[in-house]
Amino acid sequence: MPPIRSVDNVVGDVPISFLLKRIFSRVLNYFVIIFLLALFVFLSQGIILVREGEMAILIKKTGEDLTNYNVEKGQYNYLLSCPAIAPNNDYKGIQHDPLSEGWHFYNPYIWDFEIHHQTIISKGEVGVKVRLYGKPLRHQEYQNLAEEGQMGILKEVLMPGQHLVNPYAYKVIKSPAINIAQGFRGIVTQLAGKNTNRKIFVCGDILDPKSLAIRLKEQKDALSKFIYSTFSASLKKKLETELEQMPIKELRVSFVVVLNQLLSSASLYTQERFANIKLSIDTDTLLKRKPQAQEEIIQLNRWLLADAYPNWLERSSFLVAENERGVCEEVLLPGTYYFNPYEKSVDIVDIRSHRFDLSDQNQAVFPSFDGFPINMEGNIEWLINPERVAEVFVKYRDNRDIILSIVEKIILPNARALVRLEGSKYMARDFISGQTREKFQNSFFQGISRSCEKEGIIIKAARVTKCTPPDKICNPIQQKEIAIREKEKYIQEIEREKQQITLKMEAERKDLEVRKIKAITEVEVTKTNALREKEVAIIELIQHLEVAKKRLEAAKNEAEAIVVEAQAKADVIRMQNKAHASGIEDARMAFKTGKSYSNYLLLQKVSSSLEYILGNSDSPFLNVFKGIGTNLDEAKNPQSQNQEEAKNDSLKKGEK
Repeated sequence: MPPIRSVDNVVGDVPISFLLKRIFSRVLNYFVIIFLLALFVFLSQGIILVREGEMAILIKKTGEDLTNYNVEKGQYNYLLSCPAIAPNNDYKGIQHDPLSEGWHFYNPYIWDFEIHHQTIISKGEVGVKVRLYGKPLRHQEYQNLAEEGQMGILKEVLMPGQHLVNPYAYKVIKSPAINIAQGFRGIVTQLAGKNTNRKIFVCGDILDPKSLAIRLKEQKDALSKFIYSTFSASLKKKLETELEQMPIKELRVSFVVVLNQLLSSASLYTQERFANIKLSIDTDTLLKRKPQAQEEIIQLNRWLLADAYPNWLERSSFLVAENERGVCEEVLLPGTYYFNPYEKSVDIVDIRSHRFDLSDQNQAVFPSFDGFPINMEGNIEWLINPERVAEVFVKYRDNRDIILSIVEKIILPNARALVRLEGSKYMARDFISGQTREKFQNSFFQGISRSCEKEGIIIKAARVTKCTPPDKICNPIQQKEIAIREKEKYIQEIEREKQQITLKMEAERKDLEVRKIKAITEVEVTKTNALREKEVAIIELIQHLEVAKKRLEAAKNEAEAIVVEAQAKADVIRMQNKAHASGIEDARMAFKTGKSYSNYLLLQKVSSSLEYILGNSDSPFLNVFKGIGTNLDEAKNPQSQNQEEAKNDSLKKGEK
C-alpha cells in the first residue's frame, strides 16, 4: 500500500508545482498564438494590392494638422478652405503621389488608403490637368495658367495612355487633339503669355520682299541709300547675284534683322532722308514731340519706315512672337498635335485652290468707254499664300468662315474695281469681238494678281466667260460680226481647197520621186550584190588554193618526219642488237665455247629449283640424285676436277 502524502503539496501523484508550470506554459502558448494571429491580422491590413488599371491614394492618420494659417502674415485666411492635399508626408491627410500597380506595404496604424481607377486618355485625345489646391491665380495680370503652387489649369498635358492622377489633387479635362489634314494649315493663337504692344517687325510685316530689295538696291533716294549701307557684305552679295533664286522666307528674315536694328537705333528722321516722303498725321505728331524714351523712338522709326515704304511694310504688326498673347507667325503643318486648349487655340485654314464665280448676284456691271452698261461673268481661281496664311487669317477673320471673309473682303472688291477700271477703256462694240475680250481678260488677270498678292492671296487664273453689251448695239454689231465671220469662213474654205490641191499634187510628185529613187536604188543594190558575190567567190577559191598548198607542204613535212623517225628507231634497234650480241660474245669468250655458256645459262635458270629439291631430305628425288652424284664422283679423275674448278673460277669472273 503506497504511503499517504499531504494534500497541500500534491494532487494525486503529481506535484502542484509541476501542474502550475504546465498550466502556465499552455497559457503562454495560447497567448503567443493569439498575439501572432493578431499581429498577422494587423500587418495584413497594411498590405496594399493595386491591380492593373488602378492606383492607391494614401491617407496619413498621424502627423501635423493641415491648416490655412499664413505664417508670413501671422493670421488665418478665412477666404480659403483648409488645404485638401498634404504638402509632404509629415502632415495628416491625403498624400499627393498615388501608388502604382503592384504590391505595397504601409503601417496600417499610420496609413490608410483608397483604390481608384487610373485616368485613361484615349487615342486622339489630350488630357488637361486642373490643380484643385494651392494659391489663387493673379487675375490682375490676366493669368490663366497655374504656376507651381497655384490652383488652376496646368500647362503640361496628358498624352494618350494611362496616367496616375490623384482625383483629390487634380481634375482632368479631356479634349480632342488637333488633326491637320493635307492641304490645310493650323493657325496658333496663344491664349497665355505676356500682353504686348509689338513695335518691332516680324516676317509677316514684309509684304513684298523682292520688290523692296529691288527698291533698296537701286538707292534712288537718300533713305534707301542709308538703309542699304547698313546691310552686311554677304547680304549685299546675295541681293546682287542671287535675288531671283533666294527663298521668300529667307529674304523676309534678312530684312527683319536689319530693320529691327534700325528701329532700336537713334531716330531715322532727317530732312534729307524724308524730303519727298509724306508723313502720316500720327507720325508727324509723334515726331514733333521729339521722343526720348526708347519705346517711343522704336515706334517713331516704325511709322517713318511704313510711311516711306507703304507698299512693302506694314504699319502695325498683326502677329506676335513666342510666349506672347495673340496669333503666332509660325503655322502648323499637316499632322496631329497635342496642345493644351487653354494655352493655345488652333484654327485650321484651307490653303487649297478655291473658285469664285462672278455670276448671278456677284455679276460685275461696268460702263464702257462710250457709256453703255456691260454685264460681265467670269470666275477666279485663287488660294492663300502658304507663307502668309497666319497674316491673312489675323487681318481678315471675323465671325464667318475665313474663306468667305477673304472672298468678300479681298477677291470680290478687287475684282469689281479692276473690271470697272479695265472695262471702261473699251467701246461697247469691242466686247463683241473675241480679240478685245482676250485682251480684257489678260489685263484683268494681271491687275487682280498684283493687287491680291499684296494681301497674301495668290491668283492662279482669272477668266472672262461672258461680256454682254446692250441689245441696241449688240444685235447690229453681232450681225455684222457674223457676216464678217462667214466671209472669213468662205475665204478660209477656198484657201483650204487650194491647199488641198497643192498638197495632192505635191504628194503625187513626191510619190513619183520616191518610186524613181526606189528603182535606181534596186539597180544599184543588184549591181553591188553581184560584185560582192564575185569578190566573195574569188576570195573563197584563193583561200581553198592556199589551204591545199599548206596541206601538201604539211604532208611532205609529215612524210619526212616519219622517215627520220623510222631511221632513228632502226638505228636504235640495230645498236641495241649490236650491244646485246657484243655482251653475249664477251660471255662466250669467257667460257671459251658456246656450249659451255649455254650450260651455264641453263643451270642459272634451274638452280633455285634444284636447291629447293636438294634441300628437302625427305624427297624421293634426293635418292636419285645421290646415286647419280656418287657415280659421277667415282668416274671423275683429278684432271677433270681441275678443269671443273677452272671453269667455276671463270664463271665467277664473268659474273663480276
